[in-house]
Amino acid sequence: MIPFKSVNFIFVGLFILFVISGCVDSEKNSNTKEIAKIKFGILPVIQALPLFVAAEKGYFDDASLEVELVSFRSAMEINVALTSGQISGYFGGLITPVILKSNSTPIRIAASFTNTVHDQRMFVVLQPPNTEKITISEAAEMGIATSSNTVVDYFIYLLLDEIEPGQSTDYKIVETKNISIRLQLLLSGQFAAAVLSEPLATFAEMHGAQVIEDDRGMPFSITTLSFTEKFLNESPEPVKNFLKAVKRSIEYINANPDSVRQIMNTNVNVPKELQNSMEVPKFPFSALPDREQLNNVISWLKLKNIIKTDIRYEDLVVREQ
Repeated sequence: MIPFKSVNFIFVGLFILFVISGCVDSEKNSNTKEIAKIKFGILPVIQALPLFVAAEKGYFDDASLEVELVSFRSAMEINVALTSGQISGYFGGLITPVILKSNSTPIRIAASFTNTVHDQRMFVVLQPPNTEKITISEAAEMGIATSSNTVVDYFIYLLLDEIEPGQSTDYKIVETKNISIRLQLLLSGQFAAAVLSEPLATFAEMHGAQVIEDDRGMPFSITTLSFTEKFLNESPEPVKNFLKAVKRSIEYINANPDSVRQIMNTNVNVPKELQNSMEVPKFPFSALPDREQLNNVISWLKLKNIIKTDIRYEDLVVREQ
């Protein structure tokens, strides 16, 4: 039989050990940041490179985020996933958030990046190989292969509006949403002209296509990072950390472009012929899209009767940074 005093000593010892253990666990928990989970829709295009780099380099992990980049084949698929609640946010053009908002989808733009205000092109209007040179106005009359009600549609409008301010939006579009098919049909002479984005525009030039116009120097932002209002309200800090990680990725790409070439070739649709030679683009970053740019997009969509309601800039962007 264990003496009574010994039992007391054992009990006290166990109690002290329990308290110390609890303090240690509490300290560990206080030093451990909660990991936020984000499902983010993405397309395998070069404009999305900062997101792929942030994932590969561990910048999301460093920001205490568990980010799942969910790949889609088209912007339409992303829109369906967003409205059905499958994803918290997505990467896409400047046009789509406005259209979604006009259809009562609770979404806000958190940031914009990849613009063409300098000498770096992203969208190009081309004509087939071995054809007589035409102007953008002639191409618009004959028909330009592209995807309507998108940022490339808006790009054509801006090109025509520069020539004749107030130009009608009633130019001819040959609806071809699949960009790979658009490329093939352009090179085979099936279209008078087509809009291609990089790097397929450079690939088309290498195979004889002729440039009519491109978007260098044009003041419009191409891509945005948007989130549902529900996720923004429930997870404001994770969104801020997400944007910081993307900004860090952009800074790394701009300082070390050649070091991300393999990430680009793996995740982006870069033709094999261009994988070793294509210049890695630079990515300016803005916390929010420019007010005037966004208001111009809203006006264009109303002019085309794509949206019917009045939408304010404040209704489309995040309320706080």
